[in-house]
Amino acid sequence: MHKLIKKEPTKIDFKELHKLCFISKEEIYNSTYQEKGKTKHLLDKFSTRLGKIDEMPFIGYIGTNYSNHSTQIVFVSRAEIDSTNEDDELYANLYESFVQFKNSASNLESAYRQYADSYKEHILNSSCSSYLNHFFKETDLTIDDVAFVNAVPFKCLDNPSKKLYKPSIKDFTSRFFNIVQADWIQPFGLNDVQRISFESNYAPYQIASGLSITNNAISSQNQCSERMNHLLWSYKKYVRPKLRIVK
Repeated sequence: MHKLIKKEPTKIDFKELHKLCFISKEEIYNSTYQEKGKTKHLLDKFSTRLGKIDEMPFIGYIGTNYSNHSTQIVFVSRAEIDSTNEDDELYANLYESFVQFKNSASNLESAYRQYADSYKEHILNSSCSSYLNHFFKETDLTIDDVAFVNAVPFKCLDNPSKKLYKPSIKDFTSRFFNIVQADWIQPFGLNDVQRISFESNYAPYQIASGLSITNNAISSQNQCSERMNHLLWSYKKYVRPKLRIVK
C-alpha cells in the first residue's frame, strides 16, 4: 500500500444527502426468495416494533470535521438490529431530528447537523462504540473527524443476510459513499470486504479487513484483535490525517 495523495477537501452535497431521507423500504426490498422450499419476502427481515420509527432509514453520519482531513475514513456497520426497550428513547430522538431534516426546504446543512448530533449519541452507545473509542484513543481522531454508515439502512430483526446487501448497496450505501468520497472504508462486519461494492465510478483507495464485533475492542478474547492492531498500525504509518490549511 502506498501513501495517499493529498486531495482537495470533499464538499458534502447536502441536497444529495437529503434525498436519502426519501428512500423506501417497500420499494428497495419488494422481492421474494426461496428457502427450504418456501417462498419468503425480504421485507419480513425488518423490524416493525416501533411503527413509524422503524420506517426511518439511517442515512449516515458525517462528522463536523470530516471534510477537513486529507484522508477521510468511513466506518461501515451492517445494520441496526431490533432494539430493546432501553434503546427506544435514542431511536425516538433520532427519528425526531430525522423528520426535521427530511421536511427541511432550506438550510439543509444546519438541519443535517441536528440529525448528526442525535446520530452521534446513538453511535457512541452502540455495539461499535468500544472499537471506535479504542481507535480514537490510539489516534488523533474523534467521532467528529469520521463518517459512519450502516450497509443496510433500515432496522433489521437480526443480523442482515447477504440477500439484503445487493439492493442496499445499489439504492443506498453506494450513494452515501459517493457523497462522502471516503479514502478509507473500515467495515465492522467480519468478511464484509467482499460484500461492499460500488455502483458508480467512485472507488475508495482502501477497504480494510472487517472487524468482528465483541463487547470489548481491546479484550484478550476479542477474535479480531490482530485486525484491530493492524488497522491502527496502518493508520499511524500510512494515512494519519493532517488538517488542511484553510486560507
